[in-house]
Amino acid sequence: MVQAAGGVVDVHVGTAEFLKARNLTLNTGDSVRIIGENFTNGAHTVFLARIVQKGTTAVAIRSPHGMPLWLAGSRGLKTGGEKGNGGVQ
Repeated sequence: MVQAAGGVVDVHVGTAEFLKARNLTLNTGDSVRIIGENFTNGAHTVFLARIVQKGTTAVAIRSPHGMPLWLAGSRGLKTGGEKGNGGVQ
């Protein structure tokens, strides 16, 4: 859950292991920038994060087509800033 200007938003950012492999930790009170889109399933709306940025570290969470990068197998677990691995440093 993220406190935004319009209220609390349910944001899906992938697994903690995926974020940790990319040197991104999220803690209560952190200031973050999240790019993505709303997704509605019945009466419940969530925000599907595509990129999460904290300070100078930005991590791709989903592909531009919305596919979760943490499901990309070993390709999705590489670290560093190479294109296509889900990490943007």
